Amino acid sequence: MQKALCAQGFAMCRDHLRVDQLCIWLMCIFIGGMQAAGHAEQPELVVQRGHLGIVTAVAFSPDGTTLASGSIDRTIQLWDVATGTQLRTITDKAAFVFAVAFTPDGDSIASGSVDHLVRLWDVRTGRELHRLASHAGGVLCVAFSPDGQTIASGAHDTTLKLWQVSTGAVLHSLGGHGAAIHAVVFSPDGHILVSASADTTIKLWDAVTGQALHTFIGHNDKANNIAFS
Repeated sequence: MQKALCAQGFAMCRDHLRVDQLCIWLMCIFIGGMQAAGHAEQPELVVQRGHLGIVTAVAFSPDGTTLASGSIDRTIQLWDVATGTQLRTITDKAAFVFAVAFTPDGDSIASGSVDHLVRLWDVRTGRELHRLASHAGGVLCVAFSPDGQTIASGAHDTTLKLWQVSTGAVLHSLGGHGAAIHAVVFSPDGHILVSASADTTIKLWDAVTGQALHTFIGHNDKANNIAFS
């Protein structure tokens, strides 16, 4: 049933929305009273209009109350999840935004852009806090370690960077992929880093030492996303 509802939601997004609209399919699963009543709440399709270009990335704040979306219109939009209200627009005048991620405390956002930079933003004020420069290609993905002390970024230049948040220093520059890195994620304990690449492979790394641990081979085309259980 859940798969059917997801498929229905994606079909509605595909058939009725333009690429400059953010479509959020909220699957609300109620335990307790709803379960006891023997029925499930119908999903609600919420269309957020605010971007002027293709939406390239979305991320929830840790407490689930705010959604951030990045776009080629050079902005990051912040939305109230409960009401759909647009809370704030963060403008990156220099470049298309390809990736967004909240810090574990929800106070800051990291973004990856076509101009090769990782930027840190203050969620409350929208002020740019830091610029992290080391990549030689557009930054396609960003992720924070669970303790918020490290940022991982993957780029068109085929490298994975680990940055120290407090200083902006590059801790490790990891090579091994043969094409752009589309996704990166830390394990829940922060010890493992995983990257997905257009070279069709998934790689596991030691998040502390930067050592390559394993390569998963099995996809026949680009690996675009990854997630831990």
